[in-house]
Amino acid sequence: MRAALYDRYGPPEVLYEGSLPRPAAGPGQVLVRVHATSVNGGELYGRAGRVKAVTGLVGGRGFPKRLGIDLAGEVAALGADVTGLTVGQPVWGVSRAMNTAAEYAAIDANRLAPLPPELTYAQAAALAGVGTTAVTALRDEARLRPGERLLVRGGAGGVGSIVVQLARAEGAHVTALAGASTLDLVRELGAHECVDYRTAAPPDLGRFDVVVDTVGTDLRAWRRLLAPGGRMVAVSFDLDRAASSLGYLAASAVHGPRRVRFFSGNPRRADLDRLAALVARGAVRPVVDRIFPLSQIAAAHRALEDGGVRGKIVVEIQPVRP
Repeated sequence: MRAALYDRYGPPEVLYEGSLPRPAAGPGQVLVRVHATSVNGGELYGRAGRVKAVTGLVGGRGFPKRLGIDLAGEVAALGADVTGLTVGQPVWGVSRAMNTAAEYAAIDANRLAPLPPELTYAQAAALAGVGTTAVTALRDEARLRPGERLLVRGGAGGVGSIVVQLARAEGAHVTALAGASTLDLVRELGAHECVDYRTAAPPDLGRFDVVVDTVGTDLRAWRRLLAPGGRMVAVSFDLDRAASSLGYLAASAVHGPRRVRFFSGNPRRADLDRLAALVARGAVRPVVDRIFPLSQIAAAHRALEDGGVRGKIVVEIQPVRP
């Protein structure tokens, strides 16, 4: 099968479309014929070798390494003990491993769900990971309530664009920080106030009940904007200062009245079903910036790395029929 690979750490140009054996579905797994996946920010750092310890644990110590976490496609085969899905059924989900930027991927069945009929494969791939992360951030971690003031850093990005929509649907007052070229998007998605992050001075923005930070830099300054009883949720940390950033997150979770909650998404079928219900009632829509074929995986990474992306970059696989 065709798959996105890289044989060394480096810039996007190290990526290429190569060939691997087609996997089989193990017990409790589903073999998915992948139609689309998306490019996630963490993959850029992994490919560049900036988080070698983590990428070694996730993708193995050796090369070639693979890409892709989200996916949308069709069930190609069922492993032992898998129920509730049928061969040929459209599905979407999020893998535990870097393996979805390929024609086929073996995925744990509990991390897949039926594809919402309202979504195309490309839209579903763009929404699966960031959508479940956004729902978890607002409902489970921040416990956002109607009428509260919310600040979103990175409001035009993958997670941020969904947080803006969800928060507006929940009745919050939403302020979104984004680049000047994407302020129109966050306004269209429902933000009450849209601010260029390049000109924003945190002290001038006021106080907020909830801050959702998808950027991860200078967390201390943004935490100071929390009102008494406020909650901050960070879905990223500063990779240029990883040790100090993670140390601050750990300390803030223990000390002080305004805690910063950091989590890494681990979506299951129930989370995907919850997100599908939001899509069905029109509370959330995926934001797809551009779609690249698998053969242009390097260009897809370059597009995200260059910045100014609205929502998600999607990679279409167009699998070969058996």
